[in-house]
Amino acid sequence: MNKTELIRTVAEQAGVSNKEALTVVNTLLNVIGEELKKGEAVSITGFGTFDTKKVEGREGTFRGFKYHTDDHRSPVFTAGKTLKEQVR
Repeated sequence: MNKTELIRTVAEQAGVSNKEALTVVNTLLNVIGEELKKGEAVSITGFGTFDTKKVEGREGTFRGFKYHTDDHRSPVFTAGKTLKEQVR
């Protein structure tokens, strides 16, 4: 399922227009992104937790060229119990 299909499904199940569902989905994704950017976790009970983890910078080589990556934060998702049971 891609984003367009998700919006269509949300609209059908919620009984709203595709435009309203688009607004809700985009707002949800933006809020999660903004909270992660601030370093905050977003926990949705039964679904899971969106968080960030620190990734150490490293040095390496690629085709004979040396490179270095800086320390950064990377988003992670941990599935909740209800979601895990639903998928099984």
